[in-house]
Amino acid sequence: MKKSIRLLASLLFPAIWLLLFACEKETPPTVINGKVTDRKTGMPVEGARIDIDFQTEKTVSGSLKTDHEYVSFSTDAQGKFHYTHNADYTSTYSELYKEGYGSYGPLIIEKGETNDLDITLSPIDGTLRLEITNQSGQFDSIYIIIESPSLIDGPVNSEKIFTDTFPVTLPFNGTHIEYFDLPSEEFTKIHWGFVYFTSLSESVYIDSVFLALHDTTVYNLVY
Repeated sequence: MKKSIRLLASLLFPAIWLLLFACEKETPPTVINGKVTDRKTGMPVEGARIDIDFQTEKTVSGSLKTDHEYVSFSTDAQGKFHYTHNADYTSTYSELYKEGYGSYGPLIIEKGETNDLDITLSPIDGTLRLEITNQSGQFDSIYIIIESPSLIDGPVNSEKIFTDTFPVTLPFNGTHIEYFDLPSEEFTKIHWGFVYFTSLSESVYIDSVFLALHDTTVYNLVY
């Protein structure tokens, strides 16, 4: 009898241990709920598209490999969206966009949690015509970043950079024109200098211009 009990225990304990181990390793689903609204009107934005790249890192033959699973879904008439991801993953890259609005991303998604996101998009309803003129008397290059207060690349991007740094090289009395479609009825900042920079804090000069609604605002940058 005792031998039978010991035999039964020796068979059950490994099975129970494996079951508990499997339960510990199981990743709960990642739930993503949200609502997208217009920053100016507060109305829901229908048809905004959310793209998410679920990335899983693993080692294959001593080399790190990343698998990608791409999913896309859109907001409904109430501006709401819902998605449940049941598989495990390492990290995500995501972006939300809608024609006529500035894009938004990445989304802050906590793995294995229920994520409730409240997102506002800024309508692109103004245009900046930037006219750059060289009156320095020499062939100079200047570098420019455009900063829009309500265009945010992501919730952790406090600098709110809208464009990458781009150079403009002009001869004396030469003029260069650039157009930017941006949110209107707010002050847009033009960061510029004679040395390449990647951060707003590194710019030497800052000009500011208020953009008109549904119109083209002209600004002359003379150096």
